[in-house]
Amino acid sequence: MPDATRKLKLLKPEDVTDEEWKKFVAHRLSKDWKERSEKFQQLRATQTEPHTTSRKGMARTRDEMIKKDPSSGTRVNVWLKSRTRKNGQPINAAAAESMKKLEEISAMSTEEDQTSLKNDGIAKLKGDERPGCVKGMGFGVTPSKVAAQVQGNRKVKKLENDLKELSDRFTEFQNFFMSRRRFSKDHVNIDDNLDNNLAPTPQSFEDSTTIPNTPTNGDICKLLNWLGIGEVVAKGMIAATNPEALVHHVQLGPDYYKVWVDEVNKPLLSLV
Repeated sequence: MPDATRKLKLLKPEDVTDEEWKKFVAHRLSKDWKERSEKFQQLRATQTEPHTTSRKGMARTRDEMIKKDPSSGTRVNVWLKSRTRKNGQPINAAAAESMKKLEEISAMSTEEDQTSLKNDGIAKLKGDERPGCVKGMGFGVTPSKVAAQVQGNRKVKKLENDLKELSDRFTEFQNFFMSRRRFSKDHVNIDDNLDNNLAPTPQSFEDSTTIPNTPTNGDICKLLNWLGIGEVVAKGMIAATNPEALVHHVQLGPDYYKVWVDEVNKPLLSLV
C-alpha cells in the first residue's frame, strides 16, 4: 500500500493541491472504490457488443449526429454508430451480426416504426426495454420520456404541414385575386357613352391601337364582373385615385380607386 501511495503521489498534476490529491488517492484506494471497480469490470466482461463511445456516451454521440443530419438521430442509427470503430469496422463479430440484422429490419420498417420504442429495429432485435432505461439513448432516459418527445415531435410536424398547406392555399388565392385585379384595372372603360351593358373585351383591347386614359377624379366609369367576362355590373364615378385616400379608415394603396356607385345592373353580385 505505501508503495502504491508513493507512485500515485508522483502522478499528481501541478494544478492540484496536496490536500486535494491526498483525498483523491485515499478515495481510489478505499475498499468501497475497489468493490465498485471490480463490479463494473465484471459487468463489462459480460457485454458481448460493447460500445465505442468511451466517456462521450450515447447522448453526446446522438447530439453530434443530429447536428450533422437531423434525421440521423434514430435509436437504430445511434446504436450502429456506437458499435463501429473509427476505421468503419464493427467492434466485434457479435456486433457485426447484429448490424446485419438491423439493416434488414430497418429496410422493412416504416418511418413511424423508426421512432417507436416498441417497433423499431432495436426493439425487434433486442426485445422489450427494462423499466427505467432505454437501449441506445444514454443515461437517464426512460420509455415515458421518449414517448412524450416522439408524440410532441409528431404534433409539431403535423402543425408545420398544416401551416404549409394554408400558406400554399393563401398564395394561390392571392395570385388569382391579383390577376383579376390587374385585368379589371386594364379594362376600366372611361367613356361618356354608358348605354352599353357590356364593356370592351380583352380581345378588343389587344386589337385596338388606342390605349385607355389613366382614370382621374370625377371620371365616369363602369364596374366589371371580377371574373373577367366583360360584364358591366354597375356604373358610377371615380371619387379618388390617390393611394393614400381612405376608405372606411383604410388607405387605398397603389392600383386601387375609390368609386361612387350611381347605378347597379347586377345587385346580387359582390364587388369584392
